[in-house]
Amino acid sequence: MADGHHINQRRSYYGHLCTIRYIGPVQGTSGSWLGVEWDDGQRGKHAGFYNGMKYFKCASSHPTPTSFVRPSRPADPPRNLLEAVKHKYASDIPDDSTANASNDKNHAIHISGKEVEEVGFDRIRRQHADFKELRIVVVDGLCIQNSEADAYKNGKQKAIAEALPRVQELDLSRNLFEVLSEIMDICQQLTRLTSLRLDGNRLANLDPGLDEHHFQTRPFTSLKSLSLNDTLLRWEEVASLASAFPSLVTLSASGNEYTELTDAVLPAGLTNLSLERNKFTSLEAIGVVKNLADLQCLSLGENPITSASGKVTSLDDSHSSAFPASLVELNLPYCSIEDWSLIDGLDSLFPGLTSLRVSHNPLYDSLRAADGQPLTPDDGYMLTVARLSQLTRLNFSSISPRDRLDAGLYYLSQIRAELSLAAGHAAPQIIRRHPRYSALCRLYGQLDTTATSATPPSHVDPRSLAAALATVSFKIDDSLDVSAVSTPNSSPAQSTAVAGRDPQTRQTWDCEIPRSYTIYKLTGSVARHYGLRPLALQLELECPGDDTWPDGAESDLSSEGSDDDGITNGRAHRGDFRAILMQRSRQVLTPLTRSLDTWVEGPHATIVVCARAT
Repeated sequence: MADGHHINQRRSYYGHLCTIRYIGPVQGTSGSWLGVEWDDGQRGKHAGFYNGMKYFKCASSHPTPTSFVRPSRPADPPRNLLEAVKHKYASDIPDDSTANASNDKNHAIHISGKEVEEVGFDRIRRQHADFKELRIVVVDGLCIQNSEADAYKNGKQKAIAEALPRVQELDLSRNLFEVLSEIMDICQQLTRLTSLRLDGNRLANLDPGLDEHHFQTRPFTSLKSLSLNDTLLRWEEVASLASAFPSLVTLSASGNEYTELTDAVLPAGLTNLSLERNKFTSLEAIGVVKNLADLQCLSLGENPITSASGKVTSLDDSHSSAFPASLVELNLPYCSIEDWSLIDGLDSLFPGLTSLRVSHNPLYDSLRAADGQPLTPDDGYMLTVARLSQLTRLNFSSISPRDRLDAGLYYLSQIRAELSLAAGHAAPQIIRRHPRYSALCRLYGQLDTTATSATPPSHVDPRSLAAALATVSFKIDDSLDVSAVSTPNSSPAQSTAVAGRDPQTRQTWDCEIPRSYTIYKLTGSVARHYGLRPLALQLELECPGDDTWPDGAESDLSSEGSDDDGITNGRAHRGDFRAILMQRSRQVLTPLTRSLDTWVEGPHATIVVCARAT
């Protein structure tokens, strides 16, 4: 220690936290210096080096987290917990002599040039200032040190317990604690504590004798949630601390620069685990999590994850390598997933998975069909749903039975296009890249995959206007009751186009439609052309294929309750399931904001104009 400074001492300069890593001279300068590692690595200038000489080691892997400051530089004054609580919740409570201060012109509040009066805020402030009623205390970033630790041990143990008797959630993030015992001295007095946040505290060590001194005195059986984000604690230290709380169900250890988890023992009762903003590159790196039999939610967002295992392969492993079946929610947003191999492996790796977040991954930024046409985010959504058989929620959106049916048929159509454009000998390899192919064929029927590579289609520049248009033939369905759906001001030509009962006499409308058209807009255009009421119409896309309803497809439409597609308790309003998709030769274009390109793959399509099911 020199002039009140010591290694691993926590300091705050103008609100910016740092840890002292070095005390002493620096070559080429005079006097003593403090080598500090900033919590915010952007503030530093180097990594403990100066003029080619290394002075100290950093905890952070940031390239420039440190700098040198003079010991005389004034630091922000530290506080104890009760001082911080008073500063946060009672610093502006007026006493009786200033009760009417809000009426003073010097304290007047102006909004848009008009003076407004505060009413009732003093009462709210006084409620917050009644510390005995506080249940949630957030004192992050207030330079708290437990400078009274010795005083607590000398007969003042009840100081915090008497001031904050009802606190259940405590946030001590980004403060000046140096060792865990400082925090435990505080928590030991909060008998109702259920949630503790220690994010951003850079603790020097976890005190080897801590178990005997604290956890045996009071075992913290009420604590259920612990957050240790951005602490840079080793994984073994996090697991050891978490295991000291027998009732813990939620643990967060994000932003700690982990690349792999060791076999440290975690609390058996954990149900929620967050490991976001670390440096995992594969799901294999967190294999120790598979031992948590009660785990329900796993969050791995903002990790550079590219594959399920260390090698970029599709997972066909046995259930022995799988995560527990209790895990139903997996979060993988903002990762580095670039191909479908990881997505395809999730079904076997997470046998209980029903909810997935996988948005903002490179995979969805450059999707293309087999013919090179760019695919939209909606296409990526449907392809993900089709690849995961048990999913019920994707990116916070519920997956309806209709969504799953549409996704399965669309995915099969993409596989069919890929097979038809490839040489015959490449078919087995293509099918291996689509593990769900066989299951989808059993549900929706075998596809005709005759190769057409000998006569490939003419190439269309995806940037050209031709690529942005689809030639669509609209025709009126035989069963459409014209009188029931016509508008009062229909023209004679419009009436002639739809009046004939014989299909041969009904006119077909051929036109080029932008692929970006939504089904809402397309329905309106068709209604105007034929002079019909748009809300009474339903568009159905004619699909290639046989006229047999595949075994098992009906179960995809079975559901409890009803949805927007007109299916109630698994039964359609118009006849049976064959009437909905016309024995699989038609697909209903549900009036959504999805574009026409979601359904129409090639340059041509035929759409039948029908009456909407009621």
